[in-house]
Amino acid sequence: MPLDVDHLRIPALPQLFMELQNALGQPHVSYERIAAIVSKDPRLTASLLKLVNSPHFGFSTPIETVSRAVAASGIRRVSALALGTFVLGLYRERPPLVVDIQGFWLHSVGCGIAARLLAQRLGRSDPERFFVAGLLHDMGWLALCSAAPDRAERIVRRIQSTGCSCEEAERLELGTTHAELGATVLKTWNLPAFLIDVVRSHHAPLATVGDNPPVDGALEVHIADAVVKGMGIGGALDARIAPLDLDAVDTLGLSGHDIAAMTNGLVEQSQALSRLLQGD
Repeated sequence: MPLDVDHLRIPALPQLFMELQNALGQPHVSYERIAAIVSKDPRLTASLLKLVNSPHFGFSTPIETVSRAVAASGIRRVSALALGTFVLGLYRERPPLVVDIQGFWLHSVGCGIAARLLAQRLGRSDPERFFVAGLLHDMGWLALCSAAPDRAERIVRRIQSTGCSCEEAERLELGTTHAELGATVLKTWNLPAFLIDVVRSHHAPLATVGDNPPVDGALEVHIADAVVKGMGIGGALDARIAPLDLDAVDTLGLSGHDIAAMTNGLVEQSQALSRLLQGD
């Protein structure tokens, strides 16, 4: 029976996140304004201070105020951190029955970091949006597991018993895929079209290209997802290690050296940021 997406019961993002996004959309917004919004949420405040005082930034003296932390990390990174923190909070109180929530977030964070590294290496503008796209790429699966764990369990059993792909099992069970469900979730949250399009296309970024260019960001997230899965970072629904889509690699003009550079320190970065987002 096809899944009625209205039954996903998509939770609303906190009003504080909407306030932060509205402020970020204003020209010349100050660090102090962003810091004032962040400071309203103790968990987000703690995450931001941990981030800027981590070895990743390497400051010689501790940063103790939120306004300095915003200035040090950059407004776009604060926005990405806020989204990750809030989305995790939506599901951490009711972990789904058919997904290892810790492994899920470790995989998602790893994909986000890898996508950002690729974007930086390719000279893309605003690489933090690639991080967010990677972080949220499997959001549809998490939403499905939370709202309809019985359907998710049947998909997992079908994959295990038949060896079919995740997408094939989902089509047979739901009439749709977790990528499409994820796009629905992000659209409900009024997130940018960039993120919605990437999440919808990340498993087949070249499938419907034709004479049109690939969806912006989908190739990077697709490759990041494959690399992170191949490295065994976190738990993904379809744990089989699929080869990199060489057409996607060629389309981006990537070399083996580029892929190797992306993987350098990826496990450690993923584990550290995943712990930070989860407040550990």
